[in-house]
Amino acid sequence: MKKAALGIAFLLWTTIIGVIGYSYVEKPFEILISPNGRYKVELYGDKRRPWFFTNTVSAKIFDGQRFLSETDLHSGDWMDSSFESIYKKYVWVDDNIISFRGIQNQQIANEQNGDSLVISNNTEREIRFVELAFSVNRFIVINLPPHSSQTIYVNHSKANEYIFAMGEFSDGQKINLKGVNFAEKSKKNINELFKYCASIENNTILINSVQIEGYKTNPLTIIPRAEKCSQEK
Repeated sequence: MKKAALGIAFLLWTTIIGVIGYSYVEKPFEILISPNGRYKVELYGDKRRPWFFTNTVSAKIFDGQRFLSETDLHSGDWMDSSFESIYKKYVWVDDNIISFRGIQNQQIANEQNGDSLVISNNTEREIRFVELAFSVNRFIVINLPPHSSQTIYVNHSKANEYIFAMGEFSDGQKINLKGVNFAEKSKKNINELFKYCASIENNTILINSVQIEGYKTNPLTIIPRAEKCSQEK
């Protein structure tokens, strides 16, 4: 009798633990399907500003039902802006490119009215994804074939710009994060749309501009202008 009671108690306890565990299974707060239905991006985490700790948002990337990879989109404590306050709109700008748009860039820019960034894969390997910060927008480019390029656009700006990019090859090798600054003082006397380049070579990224020099800090390093972006269409 005692054994039976203990068995029932154990079964009840494991059921309770299972229910509690199931309730804590993380679920995406947004599921974003590409226009052609092939790609899916699921957003996880907490998009609000935290009270004490750090809130993060990550993206899980799928090709059909096949999981490709996961990348961090945002991390901030109570003194930082939240993900939901920075990115007001999620837009697929191509079948394989999704943008998380800041409040100043909710309108879709194009080659007639926007600054451009050409992402080039100069390797023999397929790139699983590239994540970029460009203006107040964040982009994810999915499945970039060898020796190919794609172009993204944002609203024209003469403000200070920090562009960074990172990613992953299809074999899982990481593409190291690189970032470059472009100063307002270098832009202010140029009366044309700006063209930037992000070129993947080996496992690193070269970021520069056709019109203006960029720079890195610690230590200060000048990034020369490019004649043109590689693999540009």
